[in-house]
Amino acid sequence: MKTVKRVTWINPIRWADRLLRLLHIKAKTTTNFHVDLPRDIILEILSRLPAELIFKCQCVSRPLQVLTTTPFFSHMQRQRSTSVIVVQLPTSEDGPVYEITVLRYMDREFERIEEKFLTSLYQVRSCPYIFCPRFLLGSYDGFLMFANFMGLPQTFYMWNPVTGEQLKMEDVNIHICGLYFNPVRKNHELLYYTIDDLAPFGQYCNFGAHNLRTKLRRDVGKFSYPPSRHRPPVIIKGTILYWMIDRSETVFSVNRVFRPPFSDSIMSFNIETEEFSTLEPGGPKYSTTEPGGQDSDGMLRIDQLHLSEMDGELCLCDFVSRNYHQLLLSIYNQATKCWSTRTIVIRPHHPRPYVVNTKNKFFTEVVEIKDNELLLRQGNRLVLYNMLSHAFKISEMSGIRAVVHTPRIASFHL
Repeated sequence: MKTVKRVTWINPIRWADRLLRLLHIKAKTTTNFHVDLPRDIILEILSRLPAELIFKCQCVSRPLQVLTTTPFFSHMQRQRSTSVIVVQLPTSEDGPVYEITVLRYMDREFERIEEKFLTSLYQVRSCPYIFCPRFLLGSYDGFLMFANFMGLPQTFYMWNPVTGEQLKMEDVNIHICGLYFNPVRKNHELLYYTIDDLAPFGQYCNFGAHNLRTKLRRDVGKFSYPPSRHRPPVIIKGTILYWMIDRSETVFSVNRVFRPPFSDSIMSFNIETEEFSTLEPGGPKYSTTEPGGQDSDGMLRIDQLHLSEMDGELCLCDFVSRNYHQLLLSIYNQATKCWSTRTIVIRPHHPRPYVVNTKNKFFTEVVEIKDNELLLRQGNRLVLYNMLSHAFKISEMSGIRAVVHTPRIASFHL
């Protein structure tokens, strides 16, 4: 007769708390050499747990809370966390239901994991006759970022789905354009700008940094162009932020009104030196004086250019065909200051529909490039495309935006 072994499920929260109590008792009779090893084992195991379980461990044990909030453990957990695909689902525009944001979590196989609901802790003060939904911008260091682009005041939200922490920045004049970690000040900061219409030689943007821990603000300089607020910045090597410049904003000078030239389409901000500059994009050259630049199709294509990261380098994404199946990836080498362009043909084709979701200005956009796999959103579907084998997976969805998110136990106050 075959014996069947019974598998017992172990609650990691109770187990970790019990082990820590045993370690405390053992420390009274052993040397520090023997004490360090169990603590290292605890950290090793905890760093491999999902962020939700780590947060629950913090809630039931003060010693575990101290262990899991050190910079060493945060770095370890960040390296071992598994990312998910977060898709924002559309909500009804009837009544106050728009205050609830519905998010669907999916894995790389496009299997549905769960759905989360963000209900704001803050009262919405926008005009009641204007529908002002929260629009998912992106993800950074465990925080999901949202904004509304309609109505006044314009609002920027941050939310950690693991801890439940929320933050709202609401101001008529302030435009939030990025979240980053300042390695010099050892804190997370929000980069924002205001428009200075009274500048002596035209219009300038005044930039400032808002410290999330101290709540203090400081000026970081002026620049002629504003960054696009429809996508978060691409952060390369933790020190440089890149955006596409917002071409919808006009720049006024003496007796002239003009838009930024294509050669100044990419804007950068160095976190350590706090210097702004522009970068000429790689790939095809466009301007309003070249063929296709003045008509609606040409301007639409320029507006669809967006940035991503590829192998630790800045990447410019440009869909060059009307049916959005041919993609140019221009990679910028920071060391050589040169661009290299790669053409990718994505199948199957996905023609642009006549009706486009106005909540997202990008009909087709690259979500992530990692390990020779290209994750992109084409209208209402997700495509995971292998750039080596040309194999692909498709998931039909009714979403507004898709981002790759890594759950973490980060806090605004640490």
